[in-house]
Amino acid sequence: MTDQNWAFIGAAYAITWGVILGYLIRVHRALAQARAEFESASKHTERAP
Repeated sequence: MTDQNWAFIGAAYAITWGVILGYLIRVHRALAQARAEFESASKHTERAP
C-alpha cells in the first residue's frame, strides 16, 4: 500500500513539473513573438518630423 502511494506521489510530482516547464516554454515563445511583432511594427511606423 505504501509503495503504491509513493508511485502516485512520484507521478503527481512529474506531472506538476511537466506542466510548469510547458507553461514556461509557452510564455517564452509568446514573449519572443511579441518582441518580434513589436520590432516589425516599429520599423514600419512613420515618424513625425
